[in-house]
Amino acid sequence: MKLLDTYFTIKNHNRIEDTDVIDVELNPEHPVYKGHFPDMPVAPGVCNIQMIRECVAWVAQKEMLIENISVCRFSSLVTPSETPLMSIKLKMSATEQNSFNVVAELMTTEKSYMSFKGELKEV
Repeated sequence: MKLLDTYFTIKNHNRIEDTDVIDVELNPEHPVYKGHFPDMPVAPGVCNIQMIRECVAWVAQKEMLIENISVCRFSSLVTPSETPLMSIKLKMSATEQNSFNVVAELMTTEKSYMSFKGELKEV
């Protein structure tokens, strides 16, 4: 299930040397928050991973699948009402097998919420 334009929207994109910084806005009205959790909405970790996957695909202009995850650390809860604006910082290096090694961070200027390291492969 794609989350771009329903769960989150891309607001801005900057490339600084070998790093892409994508500013995103979470949609606090998305139906996922009715079950996770109704009185205190928290972004599910799997949705954070999916946002990274979709941002890699958006930057690469190719449909991508996660081949493996070697690091995935959730350091803080993402609550869409308190932190609707976030950035995804991506460092992508192409491999020979139509894939990218990716190091990513979901963050604000004040805090890191998640770090990710893995390989995404073109579909």
